[in-house]
Amino acid sequence: DKLILILSEKAYAYKMRLEAMKRQAGRPSKDNLVPVGQNFSREELATQSGESQTQIQRYIRLTNLVPELLDYVDEGRIKMRPAVELSFLDEDSQRD
Repeated sequence: DKLILILSEKAYAYKMRLEAMKRQAGRPSKDNLVPVGQNFSREELATQSGESQTQIQRYIRLTNLVPELLDYVDEGRIKMRPAVELSFLDEDSQRD
C-alpha cells in the first residue's frame, strides 16, 4: 500500500521543488548573461535527484492530469509515457 501513491507524490514534490528553486534564483545579475530559467533549475534538480531532466519533466507533466487519471497512474493501470501524452489534453478530453 505504501507504494501506491509514489508516482503522484513524486510528481508534485518535483513540481514544488522546481518552483521553489525558481523563486530562490531570483533575477540574474547584469553580469550574468545566462538567464535563470526552467532548464537550469531542472538541470540542477536532476543532479540533486539522480533522475534525468526528461524524467523530471515527465513527472511534472503528470500534475496536469485529472485526479482520476492520476489515480490510474498510481495504480499502474496507465504507464508513465501514455499518461504524459494524456496530460496535454484539456480536462474535458481527459475525462472522456
